[in-house]
Amino acid sequence: MNDTDGAAMHSSESTQTRKSSCEDNPFDDVLQQIRGGFTQKNFDQDTTIKRAESKALTNLGFATIDLTGFEQEAPHQSQGGLDDLWHGIKHMAISDETLNDKLRTFTESKMNQSEHSKFDDETKATEKYESDQKAWSISEVYPAPAPPDKPDTPMHDEITKRITDLEKQITEQVKVDMSSADLKRLDQQFQDAEQAYDKSITPGQPLVRPPLGNAIKDFYDRISEATVKVIGDTSK
Repeated sequence: MNDTDGAAMHSSESTQTRKSSCEDNPFDDVLQQIRGGFTQKNFDQDTTIKRAESKALTNLGFATIDLTGFEQEAPHQSQGGLDDLWHGIKHMAISDETLNDKLRTFTESKMNQSEHSKFDDETKATEKYESDQKAWSISEVYPAPAPPDKPDTPMHDEITKRITDLEKQITEQVKVDMSSADLKRLDQQFQDAEQAYDKSITPGQPLVRPPLGNAIKDFYDRISEATVKVIGDTSK
């Protein structure tokens, strides 16, 4: 057998191996493409990418794990009496805003008048694009017209960047107050969560989040407390 035949056979075997793996678990290919590891190194890298990965998995029906702490619900500030009763009833059907939602509201409130104007114009342009895109997608005109152009949204992009920067600052401050042992436990528990999550993926079965360790819960609490200090009363 010559080198060319050997290479071809190896390629065929590799393809068959990948195919067999995907047949065993059709989610594997998706996970390999859009999921990163849960190590402390990756945790420190790009929050925006992580959130995109999480959104992609959620859209595919995956119950994802929040690596940042900012996707958890913001703490409810008890007002007592009927307010707490109404919140409890409402919360059975609708989740509270996340810390990321609160940071977005906080960041948008800090825009100056010029930025507000640009932001509002971009919002209107985006809403028109989405309406035009929907109409285009169901159009029966033949030949099909060109799809609408998606508008540029530099002010929205800037707001997202400011939120990401703020979350990074909060996270860094939280981790400064954590011991090396705490950080090591956090890293290990994220890895444990990843492994438990992978094992829970069974075709045809509901996808569930694995139980989170105490180090992760403690990290979430620290992120929540630090965020509230930055933005104030999260019930507003």
